[in-house]
Amino acid sequence: MENTRKDVQGISRARFLAGAAAVGLAGAVLPSTSAAATGGRHGGLRHRGVVYTLGAGETPGTAWSAARMRRDIRVIRDELHADTVDVTGDDVERLTTTAAEAAERG
Repeated sequence: MENTRKDVQGISRARFLAGAAAVGLAGAVLPSTSAAATGGRHGGLRHRGVVYTLGAGETPGTAWSAARMRRDIRVIRDELHADTVDVTGDDVERLTTTAAEAAERG
């Protein structure tokens, strides 16, 4: 929808890009608060999350199964060392089963 009001003034594209560049440069040049507080040491990520999306699957080999889901949740915890699993999808029963398994596994 085109803005047809004559009294409305917005920001120009050039001004927006200049501001975005300044913010990006400041973020790259200035030390972060956590790095400054720890004397410049970087501890890496403190939290690791995985989005686990449920689907019906396009083939029998990719269809949802409880055994595969349990194996995936174990891998997410034990091999990826994720401490958060965000379960998404459209089948309430599969969502509930998967979320319960993820909660039980910690």
